[in-house]
Amino acid sequence: MFVLILNLVYPICTHKNFLKGDQAMPIYVRCPKCRTDQKIREDHEDLQGRRRRELRCCHCNARIPRQGRKYKISVRRKGKSIVRYTTNLTVAKKIEAELLRLIEDPNLEYHRKGSQKLEDFIEKDFLPFAKQNYKESTYKAALSYLRKWIIPTLGRKSLYEIAPLHVQRLIKNMQEAGMKPRTVHHCLAILQIVLNCAKTWGKLPPGHANPVSEIKKPKYDNRRTRALTKEEVHLLLEELKKRSQITYELALMSISTGARFGEIARLTWADIDFARRLIVFRDTKNKKARVAPMIEPVYRLLSSKKRGNPQDLVFPGPKSGQAIKSPPKIFKKVVEALGFNEGIEDEKQKVCFHTLRHTFATWLGERGYSTSIIQTMMGHETPQMASHYTHISAQVQRKVAQEIEKEFFSEGDRLILIEDYRKPQEMVTGETN
Repeated sequence: MFVLILNLVYPICTHKNFLKGDQAMPIYVRCPKCRTDQKIREDHEDLQGRRRRELRCCHCNARIPRQGRKYKISVRRKGKSIVRYTTNLTVAKKIEAELLRLIEDPNLEYHRKGSQKLEDFIEKDFLPFAKQNYKESTYKAALSYLRKWIIPTLGRKSLYEIAPLHVQRLIKNMQEAGMKPRTVHHCLAILQIVLNCAKTWGKLPPGHANPVSEIKKPKYDNRRTRALTKEEVHLLLEELKKRSQITYELALMSISTGARFGEIARLTWADIDFARRLIVFRDTKNKKARVAPMIEPVYRLLSSKKRGNPQDLVFPGPKSGQAIKSPPKIFKKVVEALGFNEGIEDEKQKVCFHTLRHTFATWLGERGYSTSIIQTMMGHETPQMASHYTHISAQVQRKVAQEIEKEFFSEGDRLILIEDYRKPQEMVTGETN
């Protein structure tokens, strides 16, 4: 019996198409004649572009043509197995390497049971959750990124399969399409939130690392350095008051309190404390309420308005009566009419409604207030965010330089000029030859 088995096995094991002592690849190709799967070895398909060897079936000796081949990748370790199919050997080798990694993964069950596709998870689980828990503007922005970028690039991948390499592919696609680094960051933030939700809801193993946090994101500088002068602010407010009373009121509130447009638009009369002259911004960006003092112009403005019920808006939309969703278009028209953005190409330098908030913070910084005070008044979570808005204008820098000149280089002091270095042998003095 042993001799019979040896006679049957020996010809197969010594066939020229089988390995002789090398470790066999877990990749198979099917014979079109006898329909049997057989392992192939690497030198049958030369990936360097040289002439490929002919491949024949070890059972019926039939030639297996290169065109139409179907490769089977089968990895089995410790009783666990995964099988995949492809028509390209290069792809088969990449799949093999990935499967070998997965087979050693203690969380293999998440892959073997068929991890949910990213697109299915987004449509069935994440979007209903986001629509119910996020603001309408945030939900629409997230939906735009998901439908335009994330789903087309990664939607067919299972949640467990998404790796840093796939995230890099998403970044590359957006950069090739001309998207700005800030836009790429927003899209990656949405993807990171989606994968974090999948992990929280048990779609991914507890120890699974978020691939977005493992990649290097493109750098960007989105800080606005443009702040309005006192003259520009007065000119802007005067022109707004002539053209649109509601826009004037919103702008005055922003430049006087440093509040964001949305925070002002959602103010109710319950948030206004006339007795202590305080304004409470409750619906803020970081979900934390903050209090702003009411200066005299703001106090007179709010006192002149007709007060409603505590839940009524202080600045309702003129037509709808609902909260205004974005700055009125008249603001941009007035800015253009005043020539504030004339000749400026950099978007970060252009004046917009948010420039009023930035101007308020810049004024605080130029008057020497500490970062902690600016952080409190602006409602920032970290001191870094406070410093993000506090830039010293060129006028203040010039003033500081003049004070330094006056302090250290008083009248009568001799400064070493560049021309003096041309006379290395002479001692520089206040006298001239």
